[in-house]
Amino acid sequence: MTRVLLSVGPLGKIARENPSINSVVEPKLREALTSLGDPSRVELVASVWIVTARA
Repeated sequence: MTRVLLSVGPLGKIARENPSINSVVEPKLREALTSLGDPSRVELVASVWIVTARA
């Protein structure tokens, strides 16, 4: 999950634009995810909108 969050989304964008911060951000991210419970099963709340337009 850490790898995914550092690759996509807003955090991923910041990490890609500033690779020098990864060594600081990654341990803090791991700690935050660990606090969510069972490390083998991290669940994050998310939603997706699928929109279709017709002319």
